[in-house]
This record gives sequence, structure tokens and C-alpha cells, in this order.
Amino acid sequence: MDRYVNGAPVSDAEMSPIWNDTTQQQIPGPMWTGEVPALYRAVREINTRLPLERRVRILLGDPPIDWATVKTPDDFQPWLGQRDTFPAQVLHRDVLARGRRALVLFGTGHLQRRNQASNYQMIAPEAQTVVSLLERDGTRVFVVRTAGDSQTPAQGFGIESWSVPSLALLRGTTLGTSEEPSSRMPRAILRDGRFVPVPREDYAALPLQEQVDAVLYLGPSTQARLIPPTPQAICSDKTYVQRRLQRMKVVALPPPVIDQLRTLCGL
Repeated sequence: MDRYVNGAPVSDAEMSPIWNDTTQQQIPGPMWTGEVPALYRAVREINTRLPLERRVRILLGDPPIDWATVKTPDDFQPWLGQRDTFPAQVLHRDVLARGRRALVLFGTGHLQRRNQASNYQMIAPEAQTVVSLLERDGTRVFVVRTAGDSQTPAQGFGIESWSVPSLALLRGTTLGTSEEPSSRMPRAILRDGRFVPVPREDYAALPLQEQVDAVLYLGPSTQARLIPPTPQAICSDKTYVQRRLQRMKVVALPPPVIDQLRTLCGL
């Protein structure tokens, strides 16, 4: 990645392990387009106009899983368990320790100050998120969510009337003091080394402003733009498709998730 964003001749084939060999093998998974993502291409182009000391780096946050060693779900779990601790370590080492700043792009679950899946209890190490790990060490983090994602409401607060794009601070606003919507993920707390399900009637509540500093509104079709459809062109590479299907099976993804790829490719 460093060579690519600095303009070196790096082929798509050399780049492809960056988005293929990750812990996330489901659909929509990372970079199923068959080409270098637009964000990476944009940084590469910007860097051609900047002196070396001002160039932008792209740091990869998913744990560097070695798929050759993953044969069972038990082999996979240690890698999956690093999906917050590993990026936090990368940010400490390659950003904070060097006096730099970073724009961090992650899914909503990783950017929570308090983990909703653990019913907002942050005692267990497994409950920590990228944000909680950084803030625990005194790092200032400014969290932005897109309005209309699974845990940030877009309706009922006049957001639809905002100009596009809009970025709004939440602290002290009607939206900010509203309760964070509950995701579809069931909640559990760690007790004596075991995850104990939390009954729905015991779900804790948290004001949205305690999780998020601002919301970004990109229009009513925000989610459609953020998650593009999986291109059917990937089906032409049979080796690629079979490898993804095998990895999905190894990590014990639910059959409906695996069937999405089978259906897409007519298998």
C-alpha cells in the first residue's frame, strides 16, 4: 500500500490481497469490484502533487489474517477478536506516536464509545471498540456517523430538509439527546468467562450524543451510495468465487449469507 500511494508501479494483482485476504468474507464484503478502490486511487493521485513530507498514507486496519493457517472456526476466532485491538494499535504506533492525525473509516460498531452489543457495559476486554481503546489512553476522537445508518435515525428530526451535504454537531440537540436506536444484534454481557444473553426488557438506553459527536447527511439515498451492489463480473473468476465460498464455510457464516454469493453467480 505504501508503494502504491507513493506512485510506484504496483499491479492490481499485487494489491488484491489487501481487500481479498481479510477477516470479512461475506457479501457485501470488502472490494468486490475487481479493481483498486476509488479511495486508494484518489490518494495515489493526490500524492503525485505533494512533496514527500506531506504525502498521505493509507493504514490498513483489519488484522493481517493468514488464511493458509485457518482451517476451522476455532482457527478464525483469534483473528476476529483483533478487529478492534489491532487497528487501535496501528493508530497508536503509526499516527499518535509520530504526532500525526488520521481520518479513520470503520463500520458503526467499531466507532462506538460504549458497545451496545455488551449492553453498554465496557468492563470486559471483548467489549472494547476502536474508539474506547483510543480514548482510554487520552486520545481525542471525533466520531461522525452518516444519518440513516442502522443506528442513526434520519427521519423524525427534520434531517430530510437539510442541504446536501450537511455535517451537524449533536451535543445538546433534540437528535443528540434522543435514545440511540437498538441494532438487530442481540446483546450479551461477559460473566465468568461466558457470554450471557441480555433479555430485551433489560436493554440499557444511551443518548445518541454519548456515542456520536456529529452526523453527516448525504441525502435520502446515503446507504445505497455507501454500499454499492456486488458486481456480477466477479462470477467469471471461478477460482476466486470458490475460494470465497470455502472461506465462508470455514468461518461458519450462516447459510443465507453464503447463499447470497451462490445466487449471484448461479451456483
